[in-house]
Amino acid sequence: MKDNTNPWQWYLKSFLCIYIIFSGIIAFVAYTGLDKRPEHTVLVIKTTLCSISGPMAGAIARDCQSCCLKFCQDMLKKALPILLLGLTVCFFIPPSKRWLERTVWVLSWIIWFFFGLISMLHAIS
Repeated sequence: MKDNTNPWQWYLKSFLCIYIIFSGIIAFVAYTGLDKRPEHTVLVIKTTLCSISGPMAGAIARDCQSCCLKFCQDMLKKALPILLLGLTVCFFIPPSKRWLERTVWVLSWIIWFFFGLISMLHAIS
């Protein structure tokens, strides 16, 4: 079966789905795990919106405390090359292997956001 949809629409829709799912998870972790200060709600919203930063989400949740920032930077050194490699490979996969291209795209973003979840778990520990 031939897929006639615009690939960029598919990329955008799949990215948004992954982003929304991981943002929801990070919002839940931030809401339940962060300190209950007066600015708790603002911090949860800020952390959720910044979840697109992947591994830096934990540092954002803790206002860049040195421990969390160092951990997140270490995570970023691992996650960013994986994301960039995955996104770059997508451009070199022939159109006849669209399933492989889409799999690489989705896995790259899932790994990126998974590193963000790990950094959030470190931030609340």
